Amino acid sequence: MDWNSLFGTSIDSAITVGGCCCLPAIVIVSAILFAYINQRIRKAFRYDPGLESVDESEIKFLPELTDKPVALAQNGYYYLLKSEGNGKYKLARPLHREVAYKRIFTRQWLIFRFPVLFFKTQYPGMGFSDLIVHHIDKNKTNNDPGNLAIITSYEHDHKIDHDNIEYGNRLSGIRELRRAGIKTPHIPEQDS
Repeated sequence: MDWNSLFGTSIDSAITVGGCCCLPAIVIVSAILFAYINQRIRKAFRYDPGLESVDESEIKFLPELTDKPVALAQNGYYYLLKSEGNGKYKLARPLHREVAYKRIFTRQWLIFRFPVLFFKTQYPGMGFSDLIVHHIDKNKTNNDPGNLAIITSYEHDHKIDHDNIEYGNRLSGIRELRRAGIKTPHIPEQDS
């Protein structure tokens, strides 16, 4: 990258001219460094499904959720598969995130009879990638849209008391979401 053409002057002259011209360079370098560190931290704490290969015997089809093949990963979640050829597949992305995005996040919900993109108003400035998908009944393999809630990681880690949720009991999970004050547009209030 040619820094001189980027800034319209040489870096040396920008830094030495009275001290005030170095501010844009420092801001840009800081932003690049912050983005790089943030990306490395996110990658370090994410499960990388790309490391797992899947044989044809492990492939499942869940037509009620997706038309793509899926497989159960070592972390207990179903993943969509990507073909590598020769009958081999690689885990591509989590099924629960795909289902939540297509069937919950992108839909318009009627709130007080007005169609609203619920998540744009509930979590302003946050996109789907900034949110997590919570399995209401704690069963990682239950990817039915009625068992998924799109929430922030703070809500998941600090507001929800996971001990109050009985494994496989969706109703106890909904009660815990309501107790924590977390709203979900696709689960009516009377379900709790």
